Amino acid sequence: MSLKEKLALELTTVNPVSGEYIYTDLLLPALPFEIEDAMQRARITSNYADMLDISVLNCAYLPELTDTMLDGASIKELNLFAKRLQTLSDDEIYALNGVFMQQKENGMYENGISMEELINLTYGLDAVPIVHGIDSDEKIGEFVIDNNLCEELVGTTPDSIRFLDKALIGKAHRESEKGQFVAGNYAATAIYSFPQEYKGVSREKLKINNDIAFVLEVAEAPVNDSRETAETAEALYLPIPKSDADELAIAHNEKCIEDCVYYDFKSAIPGIDSEMFTDMQDFDKLNEIADRYISFSVSDKIKLKAVVAKECPKALEDVIDICNNLRRYELSYYSDDANNFAKEYLSHHLSSDFDCKIFDGISLDALGQNIIKVLGATVTPYGIVSERDGSLFEIKNKHEEALDQDFGEIQQC
Repeated sequence: MSLKEKLALELTTVNPVSGEYIYTDLLLPALPFEIEDAMQRARITSNYADMLDISVLNCAYLPELTDTMLDGASIKELNLFAKRLQTLSDDEIYALNGVFMQQKENGMYENGISMEELINLTYGLDAVPIVHGIDSDEKIGEFVIDNNLCEELVGTTPDSIRFLDKALIGKAHRESEKGQFVAGNYAATAIYSFPQEYKGVSREKLKINNDIAFVLEVAEAPVNDSRETAETAEALYLPIPKSDADELAIAHNEKCIEDCVYYDFKSAIPGIDSEMFTDMQDFDKLNEIADRYISFSVSDKIKLKAVVAKECPKALEDVIDICNNLRRYELSYYSDDANNFAKEYLSHHLSSDFDCKIFDGISLDALGQNIIKVLGATVTPYGIVSERDGSLFEIKNKHEEALDQDFGEIQQC
């Protein structure tokens, strides 16, 4: 099993405006800004998100978790669980699966498993004996006989042993040890003591708080090979005071942060990536964007991502310009596609006594696409965003006849 495997989740929410389900994927473990982004795409603006449903799509370390209901699941605790999984050795992973399977066989998780129980299962696993290459009761029987693990068989002659039912001996031994077969190995789970290391946290501490915009893996500039200092790279979280960044550079034998190199780049804002940030000489610009992003309100953070997705800036200067002019854009956050935007647009222009429920079950996707095109707006993962200095709800003069015709047909319904 690879220690780089991720825990794949599906977040299910209900769009509070359209009433439609939203499905968003999230891979754990994740940085706070990666979780924040998933929540933004899922239209979750409250940390508590009472209407959030979390499902495990895939867990390579513990496959049977996908068929087990999570009782009171939270993203933050699942992130902790995913981090714990990546600290386990292969034998501890086998032990975890064995214990989990044994508990399920005993009906312990019929009504789900709590996050406290799940996280605690990642402790104390080194005490569980693992025997490699044993995947059947017959092989357990052979192992028991070869290692004199059954007192009743000690002293049995080799000629007599060949007449013994090894599978029956193995089954009896397995049942006494509460053993499980896991990926071609045998885990004896009876010795597991179910530690209580994790006691759970308060609802307040389950909030996702993000104060990071970018992460740079920074190291001393190489002299010969381009990767020669990669192993010494250290995470630098932006925004950061310039003096602190320079102190890190000095610790890596460079005078200032601009003299360092970075080996990895992670961004809270899709569209701002290593293709845009190619030179450490632009560190101050990147740090300025990070500082601006963290200072923004929740709605402005979302709007910035939407505008960046629309404008596709090529340079950091362009992003700074967007930050300075963010107020000149409009965003319809809960209109996540052309169909829903068309309904929002029409309800904005129709009289207040018009019953918009008439649109339920009707696809207005073509109309929505036409409106979006005429307005110069763009559909993004964060909603519909206008062009700069444009409005999402004006009626443009260009193509006015085509738009008015569609609009008139709707009014006559």
